[in-house]
Amino acid sequence: MNRNVFGLTALVALGLACSTQAVQRPNIVFFIADDVSQDDFGCYGHPTIKTPHVDALAAGGMRFDNAYLTTSSCSPSRCSIITGRYPHNTGAPELHVELPETQTRFPELLRQAGYYTVLSVTAGL
Repeated sequence: MNRNVFGLTALVALGLACSTQAVQRPNIVFFIADDVSQDDFGCYGHPTIKTPHVDALAAGGMRFDNAYLTTSSCSPSRCSIITGRYPHNTGAPELHVELPETQTRFPELLRQAGYYTVLSVTAGL
């Protein structure tokens, strides 16, 4: 009987710890959009463009108002963002150069920390 009570107590404690951990960890949605500036979103004050879904995400989450690029070229900039490294340190400092597999990408670190990660690419919209 004591073993059953101990086992049940341990399971309840484990369940509470897991549910508490899930509440404390934030959800992360990271968008990279090409040829779009902050002026193209309602949450950043555009007077006529309507972006209600992005605006809702910005209102309920973290919005960056002072972000800077390390380079103005799109693919080196994306490689820099995804690795947290300067473009000349990513191994892909030029346009259309694929990021080497040896580079650590922050979604991989999130996955190692127990997050579910996914990449969704939409082109031509």
